[in-house]
Amino acid sequence: STLEQYCSRIRKIGRCINHYYHANVDWHSKLRAPTSLTTPYGEEQRVQQMTREDFDALIKWAQRPGAKSRAYIGWELSARFGYRVAGAASARVNDVHLERKGHFGFGQVHIVEKGNRERDVDIKTMEDRLFLEKLIEGKALEEKLVGIAAGSINRQMHRGMEALGIKDKYPLTAEHSIRKLYAQELWNQ
Repeated sequence: STLEQYCSRIRKIGRCINHYYHANVDWHSKLRAPTSLTTPYGEEQRVQQMTREDFDALIKWAQRPGAKSRAYIGWELSARFGYRVAGAASARVNDVHLERKGHFGFGQVHIVEKGNRERDVDIKTMEDRLFLEKLIEGKALEEKLVGIAAGSINRQMHRGMEALGIKDKYPLTAEHSIRKLYAQELWNQ
């Protein structure tokens, strides 16, 4: 998708050059988006959805006695609201709007991710609302919900999947499989 956008922009620049400079460049007819090198055989990436059982086991592992990482909060944000890992890492208290009704009547979460695109996600259940209330309690408006970098969230997830022996089930994906879990559960709902 990104490569297609680049091609589209290059074509537009070619048209602008032809119009403004009365030139005759052809950046259109032979320009084709290359296939992604990350999928040399044309297979789709991030097609795996984590099961609810594996997710619950991962959360239990992350909250075991002696564990100190806050990465599981990012995983919870992905499972409950569909955050990408970078969005979860940058989510702040003032992105949570419990005063808004939303579709389900429990509030909304404002998410800004990937190319600065914004969306408001409705809080689905009272359990999700209580999770957020506990998470933002006593924090300043500009304080981050997770407080660690996206890479740290992913690394901790890989550690957890290795420790639980489920990494082989999700070889090409990590956090994104949790987003797929969220999407499937929302679709089912």
